[in-house]
Amino acid sequence: MPDIKYISIDKIETVTVMREEAETTITTNRVDDYITIYSSDNVMITKIAKAALNNPEGWLCWEAGRDSNNKVKGYFFKAPKKALCLRSGSRKERVFTEEQKEAAKLRLVGAQRGRRRKLG
Repeated sequence: MPDIKYISIDKIETVTVMREEAETTITTNRVDDYITIYSSDNVMITKIAKAALNNPEGWLCWEAGRDSNNKVKGYFFKAPKKALCLRSGSRKERVFTEEQKEAAKLRLVGAQRGRRRKLG
């Protein structure tokens, strides 16, 4: 296995893979206190990089390799396990009474007037 050459998160290059082949994999287990992320999806790489830059402690990054045109194939990230946050994906629809809707409308109008006074 080749030696891993870590790179700075802000040195990440755009990955050139077809959209249909772009993927992200997260690996973890109970005993380790870190997760490993592989991604060849530029959208996810951007999100991961932002998370790493916002809280850089414990994050490492390295290239997954390069193709024959010397373009990056993807990136691996090692991050603290606490960086992983899963959500259920289901949001409860908020239901407002007519009184709550009217109160919100009045607050919005008041905020807009306040902004206009500051600008004017």
